[in-house]
Amino acid sequence: MTNKLHIAVDCFNENLRLFSNPQLEPEKYNLYTGLASIAEGIMQLSIQVDSLQNEVQSLRSQLGK
Repeated sequence: MTNKLHIAVDCFNENLRLFSNPQLEPEKYNLYTGLASIAEGIMQLSIQVDSLQNEVQSLRSQLGK
């Protein structure tokens, strides 16, 4: 999942560079900036969830479950 999120961030950032001008088209600029930020946030959450899953699995194995 993280790879797909990296691709999403890259695509939104590319669109931001290629297709938006903050002075001429602030809506597109804000849209792509917001989408890139959301994708980055989801990627960070995904990493945290993976870390928590690993920790839970480790604790379960220590408890013998």
